[in-house]
Amino acid sequence: MRRELLGGLLCLLACGPKDGSDDEGSATGTAGTVGMSEGTGASGTTGGAGEGETGAPTEGSATGPGATVTEPDATTGGLCEEFADEDAVPAVLIKLRNDSSQAVFLIHVSFCEEVPLFEMAGPDSDAPVKWSHTPCEFTCGEAVGGACGCPAICPEDRVLMIAPGGTHAFSWTGALYSEETLPTQCLAECGDSCLRVRQAPDGVYQLSARGSTSAIVCNDPDVCTCTPNPEGWCDVQASGIGAEVVMAETTVNYPLQPDVVLVFTD
Repeated sequence: MRRELLGGLLCLLACGPKDGSDDEGSATGTAGTVGMSEGTGASGTTGGAGEGETGAPTEGSATGPGATVTEPDATTGGLCEEFADEDAVPAVLIKLRNDSSQAVFLIHVSFCEEVPLFEMAGPDSDAPVKWSHTPCEFTCGEAVGGACGCPAICPEDRVLMIAPGGTHAFSWTGALYSEETLPTQCLAECGDSCLRVRQAPDGVYQLSARGSTSAIVCNDPDVCTCTPNPEGWCDVQASGIGAEVVMAETTVNYPLQPDVVLVFTD
């Protein structure tokens, strides 16, 4: 009987739970490990798919089903960008040449404003087109950027004189200008009126320059002339030209012709 009791006691001691562990603790540890694995997948870092998973699209993403793409605000920047100045190319070299026996005079500056030395029309109409602008006229791109000031100094009236055999050369950029009204969203201190800059379309343009054989209303009424430079031209301090009209006309096939000459003759 004692042997049976002793054997049972030894069995109880040998088969019982070990020190520092129990069945409840083991089960808790296992459940915690499983919970961490599931939580890792749910957090979107590793593991299987779950709510908030890394691969799922979120609002504002540019990709993925159901994505929301942010568009430019049509009431501000996107609308004003439409009025940006176009970069017109190529430029055309324009030459005014005097093949006549007398000096030719053309109005250059009048009442602080530069005066175009020739008129341009076409390519699909005889109506004049604006091919240049004065320093006090600003483009729509300049207006949107707030750059719309005039030079501090007003240029004096002057008349271009081209001596017999002389040539005056300058460039047309290839741009055409038209008066536009800016939307209220784009207004700055420049006001709502500006010049829209566009690339000139391909085609044949008519060019005509109007001059005279005399200058009038000179600062010195006895000397309505000047000393020409090596190219054969100079500016007379005068406010107008005489009634004797001389014309120079030609065409330019844009953009195929890189230069063109308007010739004054007797």
